[in-house]
Amino acid sequence: MGEDEIRGFLLEARRRGFGECVVLSTCNRLEVYHAGGSTADVAAMLSARAGIDLSPYLYEKACGCAACHAFRVASGLDSAVLGETEIVAQVKAAWALAREMGMAGPMLDLLIQRSLEASKRVRTETDLCRTVTSTASLAIRTVREELGGLEGRRLLVLGAGQIGRRLALELQAAGAHVRVANRTLARAKALAEDFGAEAIPLSDLEEELVYADAVFAAATVTQPLVTLDLLKGRTMPIVDMGVPPNVEASVPGVVDIDTLSARCEAGQQARLGALPAALSILEEELGRFHATLAQRTAAPTIRALVARGDVIRTRNLEWARERLPDLTPKEMRVVEELARRLTLGLLEAPIDGLKGDLSAKEHRHVVEQLFGLTSGERAD
Repeated sequence: MGEDEIRGFLLEARRRGFGECVVLSTCNRLEVYHAGGSTADVAAMLSARAGIDLSPYLYEKACGCAACHAFRVASGLDSAVLGETEIVAQVKAAWALAREMGMAGPMLDLLIQRSLEASKRVRTETDLCRTVTSTASLAIRTVREELGGLEGRRLLVLGAGQIGRRLALELQAAGAHVRVANRTLARAKALAEDFGAEAIPLSDLEEELVYADAVFAAATVTQPLVTLDLLKGRTMPIVDMGVPPNVEASVPGVVDIDTLSARCEAGQQARLGALPAALSILEEELGRFHATLAQRTAAPTIRALVARGDVIRTRNLEWARERLPDLTPKEMRVVEELARRLTLGLLEAPIDGLKGDLSAKEHRHVVEQLFGLTSGERAD
């Protein structure tokens, strides 16, 4: 799903009453994180865009399982190449777009922020990502080996998304002549300008295939772009990183994303050895995330408790003023401070409990009952 499609999806999600929604779309995944709204609505929106009923093919994770999945994704534990780091930029881009569209609120902001913090710890504190080559780099390495070098080569990149951008960056650095084709020519031009490449319309694809030395396909499409008919019997290195595929299945010798993953065996043992440490970090960070959520959940009860304490303190100060009218201002300040300290001292234990292990609903209910807090006071 391209950026324009994601924008449309987010607009429709808002119309359907979703409070928050982040869409993560990469070369091999499409995930919708949402707070508010229903999974049935998500399935309906995705199915409408695909033109088929996708419900049987979708998986759903909620609450803690969804958070755990998000943390694994951002840390590279759920990627085609274990520990790859491209996903970090993709998560950040998805989050930024949702915020731009006004669809990232306190829940998803916290989820994405904490998942990125966990990812950073995994990358810096373990060896999980240190021996990893990104799928884009693997694709470039594959073509470089087949061509015997990239300098001066005419290379065609299909797609102007995150993968296309990464490919253009590395290919330009290698001294290749890069041409970019995309369904939206304006996006191809924007990417080309950033890296000194050339943009072409997809309508010129057949002609470009005549002169290209190699093709990197990473476009978001529903039907293959590169077909046997367009190639007209010509062979060249072709790497298909698209999901769904950008290249017709009958085209021989295509390197697909599964092949790239299989070629990433170097350093695999080191990465597997780092998994326990990475999972331990995720468990710790997930605990911190859930603790923050619990505190937020208990916040209305804590506010109501503090407000009830203020009412009791004020009422008793008025009682003291009526019975001790001759107190000096200094003496009255002492009485006021005494009342404040007594109130805080009595509320300290339940407040600390609500911020920690006693934040669960049943514990909040006990506190609310004991202190006579009404639903209106709790404001939840």
